[in-house]
Amino acid sequence: MKGFDPALFLERKEIKKFDTFIHYAVAAAKEALAESGLEITEENAESVGVCIGSGIGGLPLIEETTRSSWRRVPGGSAPSSSPG
Repeated sequence: MKGFDPALFLERKEIKKFDTFIHYAVAAAKEALAESGLEITEENAESVGVCIGSGIGGLPLIEETTRSSWRRVPGGSAPSSSPG
């Protein structure tokens, strides 16, 4: 997304660790929480959560993992680099 800055929602080390679709999911969850007006307190913290579903995860990370596997295993890729 043009103009999206994950640093507004995540720490720098988390940005590097997570794929782009996670950046968007965290941002959306934080924005939804802010717009909901729900205040998370000690009393309700264990009753509040977010559920995220993803069919295969982030395609850029899958692509990079596959390319990395090809460099290590000429002519093929590791079975673990292919989604379900």
